[in-house]
Amino acid sequence: MGLFFDNRKVKTEMKKILYALAAAVATAGLVEVLTSAPLATSLTIGFLVGAAVTVVLIARSRGENPKTVAAEVVQTAKATVSEPKTVFDERAANEQLARTYETLLFSAKAPAVMPTAQELIVTLRLAVSRALQFAESSETTFNLVKLAKEDLPEAVRLFLDQSDTDRALKEGDFIAQLEALSKKVKELVSIIDAGQADAFDAQSSFINLKFN
Repeated sequence: MGLFFDNRKVKTEMKKILYALAAAVATAGLVEVLTSAPLATSLTIGFLVGAAVTVVLIARSRGENPKTVAAEVVQTAKATVSEPKTVFDERAANEQLARTYETLLFSAKAPAVMPTAQELIVTLRLAVSRALQFAESSETTFNLVKLAKEDLPEAVRLFLDQSDTDRALKEGDFIAQLEALSKKVKELVSIIDAGQADAFDAQSSFINLKFN
């Protein structure tokens, strides 16, 4: 990589591309989107680095002006980067739930846990989606998303990382915790179905049921 950037011609080309990208980002109205998105700094840096590399490859392969290619790349990326926060949160939650299910399935260390864990995962997927549409800014919604993205995956990881002896001793308690959470999450979905916003907001402490 060092040899690549020591080349003066390439340095000049990259400088032109960065200017072109900056102009394209401003024209597309992407500055506000990038700086207001989750993890704004990382997202902005990642976008610019990825976009610059993409522009280099496309411009060279097509023999086109980098400014033209930069505008095209930015317009293509805009639709993805500017997605609503609800979509961002729901996708992130679903990805973590899917990974958690796969971890349990392929570890084959806790077959007795699978039915209850699967029920909670399915219920959480539904609850997160419904809650983000029903009350995006509610603390209860925040806790549902956190449970799906962080708490459940971490609890499963810690449970599976235990020795066979310790895992066997704690399996009953772990299943009971999963069942309690699954029951509570189903109650939250019922509250959403009934359109009871105040009652939903009042349930934010359900997260206290999470894993010890």
